[in-house]
Amino acid sequence: MFLSPFSISIALKMCLAGAKNETAKQLRELLCLDDNKLELLRDTQSLMLLINKHLNDETGTKLNTANKTYVMKGYELNKDYVKCIEEKFASAIEELDFGDNEKAATTINEWVSERTNEKIRDLIGSDALSAETRLVLVNAIYFKGDWRATFDKQLTISDKFHLPNAKTMDTKMMRLFGERLHLIKEPNGLQCDVCDLPYANKKMALRIILPHNGENIFEFEKSLAKSLASISNMRGMTEKVNVHLPKFLITSKAEVKNKKNSSYPTKLIKFFLY
Repeated sequence: MFLSPFSISIALKMCLAGAKNETAKQLRELLCLDDNKLELLRDTQSLMLLINKHLNDETGTKLNTANKTYVMKGYELNKDYVKCIEEKFASAIEELDFGDNEKAATTINEWVSERTNEKIRDLIGSDALSAETRLVLVNAIYFKGDWRATFDKQLTISDKFHLPNAKTMDTKMMRLFGERLHLIKEPNGLQCDVCDLPYANKKMALRIILPHNGENIFEFEKSLAKSLASISNMRGMTEKVNVHLPKFLITSKAEVKNKKNSSYPTKLIKFFLY
């Protein structure tokens, strides 16, 4: 399970930037934000600048994010909203005919592919667009970095990887021995260990959460959801750690849901169009 809360929060903040009344209230609740919109926009602009300029360095680390707003051809966006997303979110705006859903999806996916070095090629399907679509907000984020401690290819072996259905599969397993890493054992009483695998620039790390043997992965995910925020702020002690990490590719889709399992927010967003 990989988490990227940044992308979904940026897209929702772009919605919030133009929302009002009940829609704005629901978006603030979803994002756990207060009603200080000016502070929100200032902080978002600073975060975008931090990511795109200050986290890229001579170690070869690349971390870039980009926003794009697609509006139905012939519809005019509120001028204040256009100025806001252009200045605060660095978002370009492009008109598309969503009625030609195949062409519109191709245009969006080509933009995302370009911004993610072709790592994400099919973000949106044509079936998600129609003549009734009025606005599509897109955030793309791309990261590439070298490990601080590189994995020796000669140490890579074929080993068993345990799947959620209790089965196993053979996979290439990268290995690292005796590296001093930040390790958190059983945070908040969870049956897991947490390890940070730092990148060469020393500003970022991959945080790995490993359930203990025998843990039901689905029950573990439920427990983890309750503690994830506090675990994110934990540092851990530096210890010598042996790491076995599979080479993998993850593709997933998810919808934002509320506790009643219905789409959230529930109010139609009407504020974009005159």
